[in-house]
Amino acid sequence: MSEDTLLNLKSIKNKIGGKQSAKTALAHQGIIPAIVHNLNLTVDPSDSVASPAQFEILTETSHIISSLSHGSRVALNSLQAVNVHRPLLHQVSSFRSGYPLECKSAILRAFKSLTIAYADVVGPPLWGLDDEWAEARDEATNALKDIFELKNLDFIMPILLDPNHQLSLHIIQVLGSALRDSESRKQVSQWLPPSERASNTKAKRGWEKVGPSKTPSVAQNSSWVVRQLTNLISSRDVKMQEASLYAIAALSKENKPISTALAQSNAQSADSPPIENIARLFSARAIDVQISACLCAVYILRASHSTTALRHTSSSLGPNMFYTIMHILNRIISSTEPPAVKTKACYILAALATDELELQKDAWIAGCLRNLFDLLESIACPIGQNWTEEEPLPISRMREAAFMASAQLCMLNDEPRREALEYPIIPLAYSALSHPHVAVRYAACQLIRAMTRSVQFLRTSVADTGIGAKLLSIIQDSTEDLRVRNIAIEGVCNLLYSFSPYRTVLIDKEVIKVLVSVLDINETSIQVNSLWAIRNLLWDSSYTEKADVMSSLGWGRLSGYFTNPNELIKEKAMAILDNLAWREPDLQFIFDRLGEETLCVALENAVSSSNADLVEQGLKTFTTMCSSDIEHRIILLTRSKLLRGLKECLQHPNVEVRREAGRCVLQLVKAIPRRHQELREHGIDHTLRLMHGGHGVKMDMHGPSTSHQMGYEEDPQVRGDVKEALGALFFVRE
Repeated sequence: MSEDTLLNLKSIKNKIGGKQSAKTALAHQGIIPAIVHNLNLTVDPSDSVASPAQFEILTETSHIISSLSHGSRVALNSLQAVNVHRPLLHQVSSFRSGYPLECKSAILRAFKSLTIAYADVVGPPLWGLDDEWAEARDEATNALKDIFELKNLDFIMPILLDPNHQLSLHIIQVLGSALRDSESRKQVSQWLPPSERASNTKAKRGWEKVGPSKTPSVAQNSSWVVRQLTNLISSRDVKMQEASLYAIAALSKENKPISTALAQSNAQSADSPPIENIARLFSARAIDVQISACLCAVYILRASHSTTALRHTSSSLGPNMFYTIMHILNRIISSTEPPAVKTKACYILAALATDELELQKDAWIAGCLRNLFDLLESIACPIGQNWTEEEPLPISRMREAAFMASAQLCMLNDEPRREALEYPIIPLAYSALSHPHVAVRYAACQLIRAMTRSVQFLRTSVADTGIGAKLLSIIQDSTEDLRVRNIAIEGVCNLLYSFSPYRTVLIDKEVIKVLVSVLDINETSIQVNSLWAIRNLLWDSSYTEKADVMSSLGWGRLSGYFTNPNELIKEKAMAILDNLAWREPDLQFIFDRLGEETLCVALENAVSSSNADLVEQGLKTFTTMCSSDIEHRIILLTRSKLLRGLKECLQHPNVEVRREAGRCVLQLVKAIPRRHQELREHGIDHTLRLMHGGHGVKMDMHGPSTSHQMGYEEDPQVRGDVKEALGALFFVRE
């Protein structure tokens, strides 16, 4: 029977190898559960008769699972349905000395392939956008939670110490490719062997005296797993070096405790910080090691340093490690390296510069943007020709990566955008919006979104390219990937600003109907961005334009957004209300359509929210409405909950909220100079005096400030508004 099973498994393995259609057909046959059942074998290595065949069955079954994990969604779905990760974990936990190396390696390879496949389903992607598979995400998420549970880490992590690198490499690659979220990073980075766990628990007994604190060493701050990985980067095995660097990168990403430990020196040792050992691999012979070392260093520095420190990191390599990384990535992007290598270089450059104005500028000065544009030009679709499905995937991935990196370098800075105008980058991006690969279309949209943030760009290029009309067609295309449609909406947001010459063109193309049509899509990001685009459309608009917009949006729909459970949607709805109320005569229009009660309750709920952004936007809308005619101001003054919320906002921990609250109070007292009784009845006058310093109580506070006067306002902008408001209330005279 075992021989028949073995022959059958080998036959299946040979049929499905590298063939998506064969994997799908196997899943449709319904025999995957029977294949997986072989993993339930309990092998006794001492049984010299039975165990060899059983080990072979385990080995062949594992090879099949490795193959089925990638290439066919139907096959992976079948594996998910039988929770294949559980028998795999059982086999890994059952490894004994008698298990043949080939069998253990096959089981670990299957475990690695499956775990990474699940991580690809859940996201975020590592090296480019993957196809969306929302229906499988919940099951894959639960499987990953199972895999990284403490009880499973207790037998997975010790494999890192296995003297046979063929086995430990699989686990290292799991760490480098499957740790995509903060929770799994935390689970792995905080794991300790049971013996060390017990020792730490004993050392923390409450009745024992705690000695004076000392500067912790890197080893103390770092985790057990990271310590093993940093030791492995000195290996002579290139694959081991590369995998270890990616694993450290995965654990360091957005993980301040781990990154800080890797970036700092040990006060009790002459050893250099681990990041310097990583940086020495920037000049490794193997290009894959260079790339992985760059990513590792970027994640460590981004997570462990402030924005200012990022550009002044001291190391043996020079005053700024980031310049060194930029130089390496720049060289790779402009080299003859394979597309896969250039793709990774582009994404590492994007990771380096994301959301950092100065680093984006540094990368532009270093010439990174020029090389990215040159790369895009070198693989552009010839003029007059259409894209075909036949483009090799590595080229499409490289195109996607170059667009994404270019978008990041242009996102916050006008200088790179101006340089972009010297290249045919917009025609290249426009052409890529029709590319057959969704990831390329997404990346091209990202670049267009970044470029349309520039006033100069809007006034020189967009109208000549038809970008706006193309973005609208993407938004309307129900067959387009939702992620592409979402970024297209963000691009339209920029085109609708009041200073944009393309605003009128989009209004003529009935942009409001397009934006309203996608509000029914059950995707929060699309709803939020569509509402934000409508908000931009209403900015500084005429009464007629407002009436046209609200005719399409609907007052009932807007009213419903005020009570939406999502705070972002509430905030955007409140921003729409703010722009509708911008001109004084238009407020009556709002009161008539929404109703006094609906409008006032929406404001009350906004300024009383626990979400600071919603509170700030609610206060902005309140301030705008305070500029209306006296009848509407008096209505607002009679709302006790609204005034109580305003008073609390004056003492809000968020300074932006306090600034908006100060402006609101000032507008109220100036708008109704002889009607301040309501403000006094709600104690707003008393709060203003405390903020100004009249009767504050000095208190010691722990935190960034060493002392703080209770109620006393330190922000000069808020203090100025408070003083002026008090003057209007006759409590402070000039």
